[in-house]
Amino acid sequence: MAKYQKSANISKTIKIMKGKKTLIGLGWFASTAAAFWIGKSSSPSSSLVTEANTTERTNQRITQQSQRSSAFSQEPLITGERTFTPSNRKEFTAEIGRLTKLSDPIERTSAFLKMVDTLSPGEFEDAVASFRRLNMTRDRLSEYAILLTAWSKNDPISALTYATENTDTPFARQTILASWARESPDAAIAWARENFEGEGNQPNPWLVGVIKGLANTNLNQATALLNELPISHGRGQALDSIMVALGEESPDTAKNWVLQLNDERLQARAASQLVANLAEENPREALTWAESLGEEALKRSAPRVIESWIKEDKSSALSWLDQQNDEIRSTTAPELIQHLEVDEAQDWLANYEGNPSYDRAIQTF
Repeated sequence: MAKYQKSANISKTIKIMKGKKTLIGLGWFASTAAAFWIGKSSSPSSSLVTEANTTERTNQRITQQSQRSSAFSQEPLITGERTFTPSNRKEFTAEIGRLTKLSDPIERTSAFLKMVDTLSPGEFEDAVASFRRLNMTRDRLSEYAILLTAWSKNDPISALTYATENTDTPFARQTILASWARESPDAAIAWARENFEGEGNQPNPWLVGVIKGLANTNLNQATALLNELPISHGRGQALDSIMVALGEESPDTAKNWVLQLNDERLQARAASQLVANLAEENPREALTWAESLGEEALKRSAPRVIESWIKEDKSSALSWLDQQNDEIRSTTAPELIQHLEVDEAQDWLANYEGNPSYDRAIQTF
């Protein structure tokens, strides 16, 4: 009885949506007509005044930007000639604070890169501490990473000691370890193992940082460490780092790397990320390769491919999906619905009316 009631509700939902299409269309037409009438009824003189005001505001902005640029070029940066005493933390904080407020991200990043080149090994802690006192580590994450990476290149142990004592999240230590692993992988791995306090099947978050650093420099070593990690968010992050690195390799190299993974879930997730890129060339071929790895890989891959395939060849994409088993089809349906016209989505869902596997697709619709 409950199943019959759910089927009736889904049917009612689709019928209501069909009835509302006309009202939605009329509403859209009315709002469009009103907007056109308001624009048409505006007097020529009003348009001229608006245009003049816009031009004046634009000129004012250009003048203000020019003045700010001129003022900035005259202000001494922390780079180059030093105009403050490094031991004075207030001045350090003020100067770093000024750099973080630069609105242009390229200019800001360039200024931070120049700044770290001027710091002596003993000044990195003050620089990082000053940056953290501004409470902008989330808003200026790239600049924070620049400071941590530069400190790691000078003294990774001191950087990790500071991060351990002063930070609660793994970001700082993972960033430092990634930098250290590029230079001295064995030392970074040793620190990661010695300082892991978890038990049982808990993932080692410090190995996640090491893997990020090794992904581009030693893929085999990074893969071996990845296989040590249990199923977790951290393992997903480590996999993401490797997949980014594999993006610079040939498709065959990336496929072969995925094939040698022993863990089925890990392999399926890696395959779905790779297939999303391969699908840009040939969606059907990409999904055929995913299917060769097993149903789990295909189930994860299909939703990531269907969007691009629908845009390229809608009839082929729908035909392929209708030939799949119910689990693959229902898993992909919510993503499919978002890229169909209303009429097309209604007609497609009507084919599976009463099947609770498609409830999420109905909700998406």
